[in-house]
Amino acid sequence: MGTSHVSRTIAESYGCPGGLQIGHARTYLRRMASSDIPIRLEKLRFLVDDLRLTSALSGAAPDAWSGRLIARHVLVRAYDVVAHSRGLRRLVQPFGSIQAFNEAKETYATWFDEYFKTTRHKLSAHVQDLDFGRRIELWNDVEAGKIGVFVDGAAQIYEALSGLGLPGYAPLPAAPAEIGDAAFAAALIDFRASAAAPRAEFAADPLGMTRPGTLSGMGTTPLHERASQLALIARWIAWDQAVLDRFSAFPRVRRILQARLVTDVVSFADCLVTRPVAAGALQALTGLDDLLAAEGGPSEPLTAFLRTYRFEQAVDRLRPARNKFGAHLDDDPTMGLSDVLALFDALDWSDVPAVAETLRTAFRAACHERVYLISYLADGEEIRGAVPRPSDTVTAYDPTAPAAAWPRLTRPGDRSEGDLRAALSDWLGPDADRAEVAAEMFRAVCSGNTGEAFVLEHAIGSGQRWEHHTFTRGHRVLLDELSNARTPEEVGRLLELLLRASRNHPVRAAEVLVRFAAEPGAQWQWPGFCRALGEVAAWDAPSHLGPLRAAARPDEPWDLRRAAILGQFGCFVRFEGVLRVNSGGPTLDLTRDIEPLLASTTPHQRLELRLAMVSAFCAYGMDIFVRAFETEFRALHDDLHALVRDELGRQGRPERSDAALKLIAHLDMVGVVLLLTEPSPGPDVRELLGLVQDGTIVPARHDLAGRHLACCLWLAGDIERALTVATRLTQRQPGSASYELLRLEILTNHPGCKEEVMAGAVRLRRDFDLSAEELARVSAIEASPEPT
Repeated sequence: MGTSHVSRTIAESYGCPGGLQIGHARTYLRRMASSDIPIRLEKLRFLVDDLRLTSALSGAAPDAWSGRLIARHVLVRAYDVVAHSRGLRRLVQPFGSIQAFNEAKETYATWFDEYFKTTRHKLSAHVQDLDFGRRIELWNDVEAGKIGVFVDGAAQIYEALSGLGLPGYAPLPAAPAEIGDAAFAAALIDFRASAAAPRAEFAADPLGMTRPGTLSGMGTTPLHERASQLALIARWIAWDQAVLDRFSAFPRVRRILQARLVTDVVSFADCLVTRPVAAGALQALTGLDDLLAAEGGPSEPLTAFLRTYRFEQAVDRLRPARNKFGAHLDDDPTMGLSDVLALFDALDWSDVPAVAETLRTAFRAACHERVYLISYLADGEEIRGAVPRPSDTVTAYDPTAPAAAWPRLTRPGDRSEGDLRAALSDWLGPDADRAEVAAEMFRAVCSGNTGEAFVLEHAIGSGQRWEHHTFTRGHRVLLDELSNARTPEEVGRLLELLLRASRNHPVRAAEVLVRFAAEPGAQWQWPGFCRALGEVAAWDAPSHLGPLRAAARPDEPWDLRRAAILGQFGCFVRFEGVLRVNSGGPTLDLTRDIEPLLASTTPHQRLELRLAMVSAFCAYGMDIFVRAFETEFRALHDDLHALVRDELGRQGRPERSDAALKLIAHLDMVGVVLLLTEPSPGPDVRELLGLVQDGTIVPARHDLAGRHLACCLWLAGDIERALTVATRLTQRQPGSASYELLRLEILTNHPGCKEEVMAGAVRLRRDFDLSAEELARVSAIEASPEPT
């Protein structure tokens, strides 16, 4: 082959004019490549630094799960190293021998394909379908030693270019600048010590078996596969956000965690709703929406969500940041590193968790609709009373590090009286998590079968029987604390703990209350005591009913008498309801045993009682007795409607009677209270709001009743609880702008929340298809002044 042919072949292969000689061609190619090489070298140098920083972060992880979650970023960046170094090959060839560079990058690429290519594609940059066992195998193969090889290997690839005199080449620093930062070193130490206390939990994600103390369960159909993937990504997103908050002061570390967050949120969206891509495309994945539609018809919650929420626009706002930086480092030579970082940093990062939460609630709403997906709602829930044990199925992230010592844990039921008394301060304190631990300790002890034996007498009619029960040390501690309580608030919290701890042993809780009432000077005559006793008392136990009957006398204060009457009513319904369900007919008479208690009550007092009695059938465990009391229930309805009609007549609004009847038919007594407050609550009606606030009037179990509950709490001045109810409504109906509007309207009454209100209004205008009425409400929210 002649020299002219060789020069033409080399030149044409690089896009040069065909008439150049070899030496001229190389000069030409150097000149042509000089503009691209600095950009590509800067990106490759960034990747090396990014890998080193990620390795330091994963090495400080508090547990294997966290270490692997961080190491996902190494897999993504290792793939980028292969792509960017291969993109440099032809550009640097004219500058000299690149044999060492070629060998380094191809060895690196071979190792990547062998060890981590599938993991990167299906468990990092994307989340795609995998065999159950293969997924766990791939996840456990992510180890510190292998990760270190790819971190060091990237540096070797870059340094193989050092002798070529490339434009823009700069030596690598000995370590990322953050490594020498005392603040970052302290943050790593804190991170390493941040492991959560061992606990047993339920997991619905496909990697649950790789974490200690986990009881895992999931189906194997394509629908369950997708739901479990969504549960997994939801865990990742929560972890991303928590660790991002921890390292937000360090910009480059923040970008690493933001890259994982935005990538995971987009992956969640792609698993939730089928992405419109070409058939056979690598990104093709059937979303949960289509899988549900094929299983039992379209999901109503998802359909409603997609009808009003601008799903594609919301996800498309995140996808460029994910595509250019999160799942790939863009390799376009016309786009410099600074341009990529500017695009990534320009994303509204307050929008990312908002989109993530909206998508998560849509997933949960879909699971709530289908009974076979309910288990995915329990993902992450603690298994009460279980003690986690070390597991051989959990693989260490760094096998060379000494194994963490597994603490010796005491079963909750084995706690001593001293432990219980110490836990009471946690229950009465402000820390909700510690209070939950204390409640679980008492529940376990109060469910045990060791303690003082006592006998309960049952007597109804001419018959008698006796039951043997156990008064545990947990109940003894609670009785002592009740006797020594100094304030009604403290007594109320102790009663709440007693009821929670004795949920499956009501007779034991009733025994505590009966003994407390029998103590000389005991301050038991207040409504909260009667409500608690009414929940656990046995109708045929004279010792239980004695305090309630004493408190229900006409000469007692009305708030005490009302609580005692309603306590007896609930006790009667639970006792008689079981008998009627089992026997098929009435055995006791509500008119004979309960109605006399209403003697000497005013019309408004009777209205309060009827609202509470009808609503009691909405309470947990009481709704099953509606049919058993069908005749009495209809009479209660009629009497209540007459009382409400009279009240509306006194208010000069008789035309609202039909609306009240509809609310009563739907068991929405809270809605009736809200109706009676229009246009402004008087003193009597304000008392009804108080009964809603303290739970005497129970809300029905549908969303409209939830809306009415939020409004009643709002009118009662209980803004925090009103917000809690409104937030739950938005979670149940993630595509409903109406409930989000309600939440923002309540929030406008909360000082210091103007910024959150305005951000919510912007999100509503941007992400939802709003009606004219809803747009007007948004405008009113935006114009509302901040309360002082």
